[in-house]
Amino acid sequence: MNPRMSLFSASLPGWGAGDVIEVAALLGFSGIEWGVGSGEAITDRRSATEARDLCRERGLGCSGLALQDKGVNLSTPGLAAAAVELARALGAPHFRVRAPGYRQGESLEAQRRAAREGLAALVTSSAPHGLAVLVETSPDSLAPTPDAALALVQGHSPAEAGVLYDPGNMIIEGHVEPRLAIAGMIRYLVHVHVKNVAWHVRDGAWHWDYAGLAAGLADWAAIMPALAAAGYAGRFSIDHLPGRATRGLLRDEAEALSALIDRAFAARDAKRPQGPSDAGGAR
Repeated sequence: MNPRMSLFSASLPGWGAGDVIEVAALLGFSGIEWGVGSGEAITDRRSATEARDLCRERGLGCSGLALQDKGVNLSTPGLAAAAVELARALGAPHFRVRAPGYRQGESLEAQRRAAREGLAALVTSSAPHGLAVLVETSPDSLAPTPDAALALVQGHSPAEAGVLYDPGNMIIEGHVEPRLAIAGMIRYLVHVHVKNVAWHVRDGAWHWDYAGLAAGLADWAAIMPALAAAGYAGRFSIDHLPGRATRGLLRDEAEALSALIDRAFAARDAKRPQGPSDAGGAR
């Protein structure tokens, strides 16, 4: 088991919670980040409680929750508030809510202000339960870059709100050199999504596709050491697979991720004993 390696259930579309738990335990993941919403493995409090109990039986933790419904984001905090109860039922340390997309023709500052207000409303309901709200670096949103995500969470303590770093997303939109990106957000950096993306020309136009960890444009061999050098202590969740979700493909990507983590963090870990934060998040 790699204590830093997590599996995002949404990377296995159509799989039930029991199947996600089985493959995560088999392949050496230490925890599961659960996708919540229509068509996801977790849909309500009952399924969340059942998944938590099954995970405990298999020695797996919960490394987070992510709201997957496209119509739920920081501008709809009333809809997102249900994540608090689901996160508590799962035993999650944090939950991710997407930043809304930019609406052309409307004031950008007003849209950012509304997103910050929505985040503040969620923090009010989640912080008393020890839950943090995360904003992900995500294309087609108000937070494609670390600076844009930080602009939404700053003003709260890192225990209340943080950033989910997704370098693969930033190949689609918002690329920032990893060392600079990590240096800017390390105080608020809570979780990392792992995937890769490549661009190709099809029918005379550029399109992006998911790629293997070693095959895309996100340079994980450079990103991992930069995270280690900055003191990152959280988990890494496999976020998407470069093809149809099969146990064999997931195994290949998990082995690649585990090797990247070991190479980047082994020297640092050898210098100090491992504590709870090394396997459970940045706080």
